Amino acid sequence: MTSQRGDSNIQSFFDWWIGSLSKLLTPRPAAKRAWRTLLLHRGNGFEILKNAGRNAVSIAIVRDTAAKDQLAMAKKALRATSRRAHETVIRLSADDVLEHTIEIPSAARDVVEPVLQNQMERIVPWPANETCYGYQIVGDAEGPSDQLKVRVVATRQPILEGALAQARALGLSASAVDFAPPDQTRPGVELLSLRPDPVRRTAERLKVGILGVALSSITASALGLYLVWQEQLEKSELDARAAVLQNRLIAIKQRSEKNMKLRAERSRLIQRKRGTPSVTVLLEALSRALPDSAYLNELEISGREARLEGKAEEPTGLISKIESAKQFANARFAAPTTRNEEDDVGTFSIIATGRPALLGELEP
Repeated sequence: MTSQRGDSNIQSFFDWWIGSLSKLLTPRPAAKRAWRTLLLHRGNGFEILKNAGRNAVSIAIVRDTAAKDQLAMAKKALRATSRRAHETVIRLSADDVLEHTIEIPSAARDVVEPVLQNQMERIVPWPANETCYGYQIVGDAEGPSDQLKVRVVATRQPILEGALAQARALGLSASAVDFAPPDQTRPGVELLSLRPDPVRRTAERLKVGILGVALSSITASALGLYLVWQEQLEKSELDARAAVLQNRLIAIKQRSEKNMKLRAERSRLIQRKRGTPSVTVLLEALSRALPDSAYLNELEISGREARLEGKAEEPTGLISKIESAKQFANARFAAPTTRNEEDDVGTFSIIATGRPALLGELEP
């Protein structure tokens, strides 16, 4: 378990180091190119727009239920437009997204995404694991409070996947999925980027380079390892002897622990035995305490309690006789006494508690 945790820490540190170095070595990407083809999602299909300078020209509308011939016509209309993935954008409609503006501390400007992930369950009414979202820092909150306004746009994964599937049906691959309000007064918010990550490409190249250096180092170290192996052979006999002694010490330790457990169990049993009255001593004490005119029909001993049922000429006087024996205490009737006029005797049912500390000896 410790080895696995150590390997995980090393892997995490290596990934962090590779990621940080890749960010430093990767050139800053140029400004994003304007889209050439826009697939405007309308809920039940796409409106395909072509960028014509300052204006956007609608060239086709494709419904979800479009037949094959309609799809063929839409593809034909798309031939005159760019079909490159980095120039095609899918834009969701207002019915597909949920917009919400929240305020966060200004100190969290560099960690906005983790903050939003922790609050996403309060922002959207559906499960957070089905959410795809983007955000945009609007500006400082109004008033003297040290807060930032963050505009959050979220959608569900099924909507996103459906839009991507419709684009693939048209033979298009998009570079991003975003949302922008119809009035265009606010900039768009990107919900999903499908562009290749240049930092990741740099990281892969670094890993290949590091692997090459490592292989070279291993080859150069082979001779040194051979010499170390020779020395290790000389120490192997000493290691074997040390292993035998260690095994003996382990066996001795295990036997010692086992003896300690047996002693503890023995002490526990002795204490338990001392706390339980001896049946033989209870019987002998009862035979001395009860008068000759009393006899038992039933005797039950359970733990420290003895239950007596029988008949006697004077049942009410039995309580004091039983308690006069130092082996018993708390003698009491378990049921009312009754008397049979024909036998001139009464029935009794008595419960008494044994005293373990005094059961070792009986009165002479």
